[in-house]
Amino acid sequence: MTGVATLVSAIHEFRSVHGECPEIPDDLSIPQFFLDSWHPLRPRRPVGSPWVIDDESGNSLDYEQVSRVLYWLDSLPLTSPLDPIAELRSRKGS
Repeated sequence: MTGVATLVSAIHEFRSVHGECPEIPDDLSIPQFFLDSWHPLRPRRPVGSPWVIDDESGNSLDYEQVSRVLYWLDSLPLTSPLDPIAELRSRKGS
């Protein structure tokens, strides 16, 4: 168990050679982190700009569409029988 404690201790002592590291929020789900967190170095996207573009069809999803789908996926139990890809395809017209 000593090796694990040393590893955890080493993680907390991480230092960057490029200055202060940005704070990483640890109280957010993955969708919240990607969609709702902001950092001064991250540019703001104009409303309606595509976040995801399908290679084959060229269809795109903007922030609102991506956030709806990701929050829906985040709300599912891990054992849900629903197919998230089928759900995304059914929502592409939304």
